[in-house]
Amino acid sequence: MVDEALRAAPDILESARAAFARLLDVLDSSDDAFVFPVEAMISTSQAAALLDVS
Repeated sequence: MVDEALRAAPDILESARAAFARLLDVLDSSDDAFVFPVEAMISTSQAAALLDVS
């Protein structure tokens, strides 16, 4: 469904379509992947803490 919508928009570059498809693949296949709401604002330190990295 998403693929059809992206292909119906001629002004979207193929590289953008491919990047979006890859993003969907990662979100679908990874239990550790998460997406913040668009209005969420967090610092890089907060993001690092959530991802358990320094």
